[in-house]
Amino acid sequence: MKDNEKYLIPKGTTPSDDTGLGTYVTGFRKVLFQKSKWGLPVFILSLIALFFMYRHVINSNDVQPVFVVLMVFVTLVFMAAGLSLLINRDIRKEAKRPFDYIFVYTNGFVWEKKRFPVVNFGKPMGYGEVVESTKICFDKVGSIVLFNVRHAPTRLEAESGSDGNITTTFKVLDKDEKVIFLRENVHSYDHADLLAFEAIEKSWNGLARNRAMAELAQTGCIKFGNITLGRDLFTVDGNDYLNGVYRYVINNNLLLLYPLEPERSPYYDKLRNPSGAYAVSISEMLNKELFIELFEEFFRGRFGA
Repeated sequence: MKDNEKYLIPKGTTPSDDTGLGTYVTGFRKVLFQKSKWGLPVFILSLIALFFMYRHVINSNDVQPVFVVLMVFVTLVFMAAGLSLLINRDIRKEAKRPFDYIFVYTNGFVWEKKRFPVVNFGKPMGYGEVVESTKICFDKVGSIVLFNVRHAPTRLEAESGSDGNITTTFKVLDKDEKVIFLRENVHSYDHADLLAFEAIEKSWNGLARNRAMAELAQTGCIKFGNITLGRDLFTVDGNDYLNGVYRYVINNNLLLLYPLEPERSPYYDKLRNPSGAYAVSISEMLNKELFIELFEEFFRGRFGA
């Protein structure tokens, strides 16, 4: 089984297509494998007890067989309890904690929280009770924002050579740019959430592209915040970059424009910016993936990649 497959919602628990959100595409659930803090101490103490009992039996000349059997039995019980706590979760505690279930459709998604009566080895058993449900239809969505934030390392992390941890923020905005769905500070170990973000964005981009092309046909351009994009138009804060000849580089957070004649660039500085490059932050851009796709489609032949 591939690593990501364990986060997929299993067949038989997927919803029907009567949500009004189109065809069901995929779904994800959180699978939790949190170890109990008591598991390892109990297991180690059981081993120590077994060791001292063995020494006592070896060094003693008068040991009752019943006592030996009883002590071995008690020690094995504690060892089994320690192992159980070590690899399994506290079922009674986790039964009170809802699990996230995310269903992705062609025209939206549903984010549910379910509570299960039994949680075994990190996996919820049965169908569960829905305690919270959020339904987002793409017809009401104006844009999606997905970006990462690197947090400064703590002193201990810095001493160990760490650059700090990275969290992900996922926002869905309506057509007035009001946030209607938000997930913040999602860590790299929240695999189900991260997979769901990618799937939702991919499903959304199909509809967003159709809207963008309709806007392009009607107005001759597409707005991405302070950037205006068209087949023969590319401005940033009103600055027209089609008047020069550039090559460009796109990474996760920046669009870098490098003029082929650096000294003619308004951003040229012999010491600080000898390349004359201009950087456009796209980290928190609305519909960033769609912008990158259209930018490369429109300008790959005109700008040198």
